[in-house]
Amino acid sequence: MRVLGIDHVVLRVNDLTHMVRFYCEVLGCSVERRSADEIGLVQLRAGRSLIDLVAADGALGRQKGSPPGGGGRNLHHFCVRVHPFAEKMIREHLAQHDVTCGALEMHYGAEGEGPALYFEDPEGNIVELKGPALGPDGDAVGLAGERCEACHPDAPRVTEREIAELSPQIPEWKIVERAGISRLERSFQFPDFVEALAFTNRVAEKAEQEGHHPDILTTWGTVTVTWWSHKIKGLHRNDFIMAANTDAVYR
Repeated sequence: MRVLGIDHVVLRVNDLTHMVRFYCEVLGCSVERRSADEIGLVQLRAGRSLIDLVAADGALGRQKGSPPGGGGRNLHHFCVRVHPFAEKMIREHLAQHDVTCGALEMHYGAEGEGPALYFEDPEGNIVELKGPALGPDGDAVGLAGERCEACHPDAPRVTEREIAELSPQIPEWKIVERAGISRLERSFQFPDFVEALAFTNRVAEKAEQEGHHPDILTTWGTVTVTWWSHKIKGLHRNDFIMAANTDAVYR
């Protein structure tokens, strides 16, 4: 498990209307979601992350005691996006450090609605570990939820800006260059050849479904998958979609 970045922070505020105006007008945030009035939660988009403002006198804000001020804290909790989000593995890792977390919950984060686990640090601060956004059927959304489009020789390659936006969704993949062609590549580890071969076959099935095929090198305990678009001799959005789908197959 590795941290990809801050998904959101949650601030308890005394004047919700004033604080929403401040963050929108001064920092350029925008209102993404509002909860029911009795909950008192407004979620603001701040780039790739969210700033959640919670009314201290609302149902959620009252959970952390005194309102913000000299004797009261204003940080309700902060959330980090982690990858991979494997509940059993996360619980085992935390247990090794004598940390327990509550039941798995589903909450809205910067990527959308997805699974979350909560625990407290040694000084009582609440930390939320967030998984990927999930669709109504429980499948991951984002790149893994997209379908490949037909690629033709004059299709555009991904730009540097697009690479910067897409790469956080496939953090284990590296861009390598061979014969002047940029490619996405990742190696997957397995306990034996049988599991490595089974994974290879699952990736092949997914590639057939999408009509987009990688280079796959299968050896004892390791499968290396390389994606690029042959027709444009470089990287297309399809390659990032299929890298995310390969990750999903691995999980």
